[in-house]
Amino acid sequence: MRHVVRVVAVVMTLLVGAPGPGPVRAAPAETTASFDQGLAAYRAGDLDGARRIWLPLAERGDVVAQNNLGAMADADGSAQDPAAAASWYAKAAAGGYAVAQHNLAVMYEKGRGVAQDYALARRWYGAAAAQGDAEAMTNLGLMEYRGQGGAKDPKAAIETFTRAAKLGSVKAAYDLGTRLEHGDGVAADPTAAASWYRQAADANYAPAQSSLGLLYAKGNGVKQDFATAIEEFRRAAAQGDAKGQYLLAIAYRYGSGVAQAPAVALQWFARAAAQGYGDAAQQRDALAATMSRDDVAKALAQVSKAP
Repeated sequence: MRHVVRVVAVVMTLLVGAPGPGPVRAAPAETTASFDQGLAAYRAGDLDGARRIWLPLAERGDVVAQNNLGAMADADGSAQDPAAAASWYAKAAAGGYAVAQHNLAVMYEKGRGVAQDYALARRWYGAAAAQGDAEAMTNLGLMEYRGQGGAKDPKAAIETFTRAAKLGSVKAAYDLGTRLEHGDGVAADPTAAASWYRQAADANYAPAQSSLGLLYAKGNGVKQDFATAIEEFRRAAAQGDAKGQYLLAIAYRYGSGVAQAPAVALQWFARAAAQGYGDAAQQRDALAATMSRDDVAKALAQVSKAP
């Protein structure tokens, strides 16, 4: 299988992915060796070499080479050229390549290298989604939910999230869980929400771990289980998830599922506060006011260290 350099849009963030396997078209036998030489150069850090090898392939209409040149132009660095990236993505997208259709949709949604155009973003996400691109489905669902680039359609968004989640998109599983937990666009179903959160949490998606932990803490849709709640909060907090950090701090402050530990609670409140989460700063300060100066100083000295 040939490999691609893929730019992936996830829920709310534009990320540049590492080279990895992707859905590709069969390569003509005479171009396969050249393509693989370009990939080897790319992986060895020889970006100029990769460009030299892939450019003639792209100019002959190789959609994977076109997409890869686009992703290289879209990556951070002195050679970054969003307009060129969008141009290469557009060529590959017009050739029917789902990865490029997804990447082009990202450019239109974010206004990178092209004028921002939600309608075109929605169109290209839809084209990639029709070919089974799960992350494109997730982003299409978000646009349907928000009414960006077309009619606001929460029902369609739920259906799109469900298809993407069944294909393994952790972001879609999380979004679907969120809608089901709160009855947003669909009848509230905390049990189903927990199931979708679990799928994403098991894939180590921190926001889902925090949300799943909270369901266990409340006994909402699942049997109340503080031990499981704490485990999920810890997993999320260790990844830097502010909600997970805050919920873990609450647990330590009040002794919910763990032994009460003000110093540990203060550390987690401080970490969540540093990310501007909710009332974490007020909780931090209120807790600090109940502790000695020395204890506060010792606790906060640990905040910058890895938990």
